Amino acid sequence: KADDPYPALDFGPVINAAKAKELHDQVAEAIARGAVPLHRASETDSRFQPGPAYRNRFD
Repeated sequence: KADDPYPALDFGPVINAAKAKELHDQVAEAIARGAVPLHRASETDSRFQPGPAYRNRFD
């Protein structure tokens, strides 16, 4: 309904910069060996939230 409250959103789990680099490197290696990605986009084309990639949820 139009007057229903918005749902509580949870963006978790998030990954840190080291894990993001590890995943990026794995994809790059797979492509170098002949894999074909189903989708390619740059980080600027993505819908990332601004700020650090990892935030402590207990701050």
